[in-house]
Amino acid sequence: MKFLLPLILLLIDSSFASEKLAQIAFLKGNVQVNNQKASEGQWISQGMVIQTAASSIARVVFKDKTQITVAPQSKLEITTLKSDAPPMLSLLDGIIRSKVQKQLTGEGAGKDKLLITTRTAAMGVRGTEINVSFNSKNKLTNVITYNGELKMAQKDASSEVDHSNIHDLIDSEDSVTIPEGRFSSANPALGNKTTIPVKLSPPQFFGMKNNKDFNTSGGLARKGQSFRSIVLPGVRPSTIFINQSGLKKTLTVHVDEPNSDSVSLVQSSTDFANDPPPEGFRDPDTGQLAPPAGGLIDQNTGIYLAPPPGSLYDENTGVYTLPADYGTLDPRTGEYHPPEGYQLHDNGEFLASGDSNRKSKQVPPSLASSESWGSAAYADGTAGNIMSANGVENSNPLLNNDDVMALSDDVLRDFNNQFYGDSIERRTLVNMGFAF
Repeated sequence: MKFLLPLILLLIDSSFASEKLAQIAFLKGNVQVNNQKASEGQWISQGMVIQTAASSIARVVFKDKTQITVAPQSKLEITTLKSDAPPMLSLLDGIIRSKVQKQLTGEGAGKDKLLITTRTAAMGVRGTEINVSFNSKNKLTNVITYNGELKMAQKDASSEVDHSNIHDLIDSEDSVTIPEGRFSSANPALGNKTTIPVKLSPPQFFGMKNNKDFNTSGGLARKGQSFRSIVLPGVRPSTIFINQSGLKKTLTVHVDEPNSDSVSLVQSSTDFANDPPPEGFRDPDTGQLAPPAGGLIDQNTGIYLAPPPGSLYDENTGVYTLPADYGTLDPRTGEYHPPEGYQLHDNGEFLASGDSNRKSKQVPPSLASSESWGSAAYADGTAGNIMSANGVENSNPLLNNDDVMALSDDVLRDFNNQFYGDSIERRTLVNMGFAF
């Protein structure tokens, strides 16, 4: 008997060791695992639920180096965690960010290394860095791909998904592939299919991409900021962020092809030929939807604020830009802030903020209806490279080759004052030392 007990303990210890497949590598603030206070270094096993409070995050690292960062006020269940199958996670509420190392060779090459579900979506992840959000109130799932690509399919909120049937969804013809720099939604209010992936507002995309720990601005976004790209048409984005001499040099160098170096700020080096048009797409027969590109995601509700008809088209980035009265954006964090005195409700309405000290003078905007997506109302003369109803190509009266070669300091200043006005881009450039 005295020899049997150590053997039993050894077997138990080996059993637990074999289950050490995920660990909390970092946490900040109030984090709980199964309603108990979590700690760094804690091992995570199948069935555990990780929950974060406000201003709190937890980063879980799996055996294969996959990282999952759980954002503040989020709840994540480890649905399946076995050594012989990819982990399956269920995002119950909030936001997670995952970084998965791609396996190029061997038995696991080309296979999903991580599976993620919400009440309304299922995802297969290979070598990818993504942001997934789920609002348990309006059942809205959003996915943003920072690097790589993944497949997502919408599912019925009442259906159960596990390893045995998840690929029936994500490999079906109703799934979408979300490439780098795009986002897609599974929104029951829009039908039973995920939206066709489109580009977000470039400042928000890069703000969110670089904000790996979900830092917040503390409500410091300024009143009246608009959402235009800070890159002038015809200007190389890689130089405008350096200094004013670089900007001047760029503006005075002959350009054989306009905008030849003005690559999109929200895509990889390779563009995607199958992108929907920037004004969106709507097919009532098939249920396929693509929202107008260039909008913002409100991270509190998951609602996508699509640019309404008549919005200005930005030739540099290939997206529309939201009117300034839609609220503000902190490009450092990617946070969207509703108009002063209002909050965006889970149903998509702007309601007066309960903690507002005074009534806002600004009238809240109405979100563009999905029925307007893809309509001719977007090609009204403010859009570039889009054919109008009479077949005449519209173009922004911005910079052409002659303008680029002839710009002087005075012309540049006048152009900036007229084109940017009182905008977030102008303030950013002023803070960087640019003259206006």
